[in-house]
This record gives sequence, C-alpha cells and structure tokens, in this order.
Amino acid sequence: LENALCVYSNARGLEDLFSEGEVSSVIAFFPDPWNKKKGQLHNRLFDKAFLEMLKQVLKPGGVFWFKTDCLNYFQFVKKLAKELNFKSLSQRPFPQVVGLSVFEERFKQQKIPTYEAYWTNNA
Repeated sequence: LENALCVYSNARGLEDLFSEGEVSSVIAFFPDPWNKKKGQLHNRLFDKAFLEMLKQVLKPGGVFWFKTDCLNYFQFVKKLAKELNFKSLSQRPFPQVVGLSVFEERFKQQKIPTYEAYWTNNA
C-alpha cells in the first residue's frame, strides 16, 4: 500500500510523529485494559490526554475505531469520546475490513464478548 504507514513506537508520542490534522484514521484493537489491579489503571493508553491528542492529529472527518474485550474500558473510552465531542458513527468506517484478529478469534472461541465503536472527530 502506498497510503499506509506502520510505526513501531510508543503511541503517546503520536503528536511528535504527526502534525495537527495529518492522520486519516486510527484503529486500536484490544489494547491492554490493565484491569487486574486497581493501581495499574494509570497504565492504560486511552485516557483523556491521549484522546485529546488523538483528536488533534486526526484530519477533519478522521476516524477512530476502537475494539476491546473489557466492558469497563470500552465504557470509559466511549464516555471520554463523547465528552471530547467525537461524533459516534453507526456503521463500520471501513466495511472492506473483514475477518477477526488473533485476539478476537480467541475471545470468540472462549465465548468472551467484544465491544467496538467508531467515531469521527467532526463535532
């Protein structure tokens, strides 16, 4: 693909890699929920500061697609997205993306539910 970029980096540094409004979409599937111990919650990538930065680097109309198997993490990200005026999308932004990730397939086999949502940064 000529229009895709994969970066192996700490995601908290996205604003150092991309200018404001430079990113078309961000897809995050099954980030570690860090919910085994209460003291680990601060290690989660998706918090208010990260979503604010994500909103900055996304182009107008840019898409954020999030999946997790952790319901409380999903609800937390969904609440933050609403607070930051991300607009919820009712259908998959990339319908051509099919199939399940390794994690999703494993969860499906174990009958563990997964949760996903899609947003755009248009208010």
